Amino acid sequence: MPVDTLAVVQCLYQEGRIGDDEARALIDQQGRRRRWPVGWERSIDPRRLGQAIGAAGGCRSLMARLDRSGSRIATRPVPVAPWPVNGPGITDRSPSQSEGFGLAPYR
Repeated sequence: MPVDTLAVVQCLYQEGRIGDDEARALIDQQGRRRRWPVGWERSIDPRRLGQAIGAAGGCRSLMARLDRSGSRIATRPVPVAPWPVNGPGITDRSPSQSEGFGLAPYR
């Protein structure tokens, strides 16, 4: 799977969809998310990367497939509103916890 991940990043870069900084951020982000060691991308043989891209029909084909599937590539963290912390009628509990769903009843 690391070679496939790097192939997507390489194609995004080659097709001009992301720049240097975004490519680096995406590689780092995927490594953290999948708990791969830092520098995981350096362990991939460039020939394997080329083979993976070739097997996908090239970068244009790979990008077209991603577009058709509706895949969204997030190169930057998306800002999210913080969870409300105590106020009138607001508790530290999530709606699931308040309603008794989730893992809370099983703990």
